Amino acid sequence: GDPALPSLLQRFWDQHGSRSSLMLVLCGSSVSFMEQEVLAHRSPLFGRRTGQIELLPLTYRDAAGFLPRYPPEQLVPAYGILGGMPMYQRQFDSSASVARNVQRRILQPEALLYAEPELLLRMELRDPGVYQSVLQAVADGLTKHNEIAGRIGKPATSASPYLATLERLRLLERVAPITSPQGKRSSGRYFIRDPFLRFWYRFVQPNRSLLELGEAQRVWNQHIGPRLDEYLGAAFEAICREYVGRYGEETLGVLPAGEVGRFWSR
Repeated sequence: GDPALPSLLQRFWDQHGSRSSLMLVLCGSSVSFMEQEVLAHRSPLFGRRTGQIELLPLTYRDAAGFLPRYPPEQLVPAYGILGGMPMYQRQFDSSASVARNVQRRILQPEALLYAEPELLLRMELRDPGVYQSVLQAVADGLTKHNEIAGRIGKPATSASPYLATLERLRLLERVAPITSPQGKRSSGRYFIRDPFLRFWYRFVQPNRSLLELGEAQRVWNQHIGPRLDEYLGAAFEAICREYVGRYGEETLGVLPAGEVGRFWSR
């Protein structure tokens, strides 16, 4: 919380640290802070790093290690709900069903994951209200720029900065059909990158009033369970793309120079 910290580190590093055997590792979960206050050109630490790495969420194959008792028919829903964040994966108990875990670990107001997306946005953004509306729109299936702008009540040009910020924070991604020419991929569709964020805005946020009354089982039985297979379609597609990208050459004969991605058309 001390704004002088980067300058203190800079002075220490220039006077002593860079000539010592010390390896200094700075890590943080706030993307905006790490990029603007540590890596950016205006940061006192600019030009002093010797490397950087962005730790991305785990893939389906790697995340499966957190739930060793689950068979594939349970692992796929678990990944489609939790995604690849280790902290999220650790909330589930593989001795209980996916339905039971969701009701206990996500749908209870006192559960760690119940308000996680809201806390995430507050950490990254000063005024998260409009950004929440954008994510809600995308979770509801509005993936085109003009559709999202219409839902949040703003002109398309005014919606662009919100979409760009959510892209920069790795919360949204803009995707074009894999067959589109490289120069025309800018007019793609928007998707929520993190499966848990998508699940939360699809099922938790719209049912907050019921959940606050302790109706977790009712929300699962009436609103989540009957729609879960449809919701998991996008997660299963991502798992398939991961498989083709990792094993396509040896198992499917796909050319290593080929691309793996989504496709849609009229």
